[in-house]
Amino acid sequence: MLDKWVYLQSVRTSPETDAPIVRVEKEFAEMGGAGNALRHLVNLSTGTHEFIGVIGHDLAGQKLVEMSKPIAANTRLVMDVKRETTVKERYFLDNLPIYRHDRESINDIDKHIENELFLTIQKSMSSTDSVLLSDYAKGVLSLDLISKVILLAKSLKKPIISDPGLGRIQIHAGCDTIKPNAKEWHVFVEQMGSEANALSMLFSKGTKSVIVTQGAAGIRLIEKGIDILSQAENLNNATDVTGAGDSVAAALSLLVDSDGFDPELLPILNKVGGQTVSKSRTELPAGIELESSRSVETIKYRK
Repeated sequence: MLDKWVYLQSVRTSPETDAPIVRVEKEFAEMGGAGNALRHLVNLSTGTHEFIGVIGHDLAGQKLVEMSKPIAANTRLVMDVKRETTVKERYFLDNLPIYRHDRESINDIDKHIENELFLTIQKSMSSTDSVLLSDYAKGVLSLDLISKVILLAKSLKKPIISDPGLGRIQIHAGCDTIKPNAKEWHVFVEQMGSEANALSMLFSKGTKSVIVTQGAAGIRLIEKGIDILSQAENLNNATDVTGAGDSVAAALSLLVDSDGFDPELLPILNKVGGQTVSKSRTELPAGIELESSRSVETIKYRK
């Protein structure tokens, strides 16, 4: 998806209606959604990354293609002529947020697009260390596609991490690590009747870890016999929470291995998220570098 920010400044009040006349001061645009997770992956690691997604046949899709070219990753954006590229356009008036305008298609992708995506994933997965499903519930990650990717990752013994959309945790059951935010987890627990039921279902499907990002309340790790809370960092420096979940998901995909997620690494996720929210919009922090070997000894801090 394409993330946009438009900053307006009041000039005077309109003589026609009691409304401000404004001028555009500045505009910004970045790759958003799964594209933002990719940006953080490249920022956090010197490894080779592969990005697969869907765009529409429109100007926003063309913009995303251009934006992806300088990013150090193998990018495959499949064009769906029936879809509208998702655009989130945020408007600020005199530096105060006033509204967000979304343009999107949320219907499931056609079967031929789904098959094309899966074949691309199938070709690339054998050479990857881990797989991240960044699900924004826009119809690209259909139930069938998610199921096939999970089965493929399991067959190749590749750790698979899920950043699920609201109301979609259940269809990601079986991913090694699932990273919902607090609202997504609360909704799922309510659907299942209790947290015990929710965890029992996920663990029975092969999920090893649930990592709940809770904003100022920190990050919670739940595994069989383990329930740990890591306190949030940079609370006093929080500027913008946009994209913080993407940064944590990206870090997770570098830190999870075939044995699961090491609880000792939980504070690192908080540090990554904390550095991200200290930036405006989805600016990338220049903080932690996580080498692709994913071991504690290779975690470095940039000076």
